[in-house]
Amino acid sequence: MKKLLIAIICAAIIFSTTAVPAFAADYTLEVENGEIDDYGNIKATINISENSGIYYGSFKFLYNSSCFELGDIKVNQSDTNGKIEVSEDTDNGVITFTYSANDDGGCTYGGEFATLDMRLIATSESVISFNLDMAKMEDFNGNSLEATYKISPIQVPQSFIVTEAATEETQEATQKPITAETVKEVEKELNGGFFHTLWSIVKVLFIILAAAFVLIIIISFFTRRYFKKKRRMQRALEQRKMSEQSPPNNNTL
Repeated sequence: MKKLLIAIICAAIIFSTTAVPAFAADYTLEVENGEIDDYGNIKATINISENSGIYYGSFKFLYNSSCFELGDIKVNQSDTNGKIEVSEDTDNGVITFTYSANDDGGCTYGGEFATLDMRLIATSESVISFNLDMAKMEDFNGNSLEATYKISPIQVPQSFIVTEAATEETQEATQKPITAETVKEVEKELNGGFFHTLWSIVKVLFIILAAAFVLIIIISFFTRRYFKKKRRMQRALEQRKMSEQSPPNNNTL
């Protein structure tokens, strides 16, 4: 009985040590994210590590296209010993990277595979992330390689977090079909806004002219009074001088 138990334990240990490599990943893909700046810009770096040797295959970088805009994509063509092709589906938020090795050695590189410049528009979540999926890599012999994914979360600044109600209103406005009536409404709003602005300018000019006219009348009134008073004083002064210069009348009988 003891020998049987020892044999079972030994078999279990051998099985456990041989079974682990069978399920071990052949390479690791990881997304490292920078911080989101005040304008919503963030850089996502795709790294590859623990690479046993990739000859051909592809994988997908996934993002929420309603929250993010895609910018520049830079790939590491030289160090990865192969050719990397990129296809973009920005409507669905899918970036596909396809790799093919230059020679039989394949790619055993570990490090930066590609970088993506992204810009966050808005989201209702406080923590979000990019995703990697659909990896289909093969070695030189055509054997499928298993991938391990490592995704780091992104902390969203408060200024980019929107409420669900605002998000629904934005989606409804985005999904509203453009018809001839919609175009007419927009033209009406634009024309109405133009005439409203023009009328506001005319009213301001009218007020300025009316104020200038009233000011001219007031200035004219006081100016006339001033010169009238001045002329009266001059006449009185002249009469006074004449009376002083005229000789006295000495008529005697």
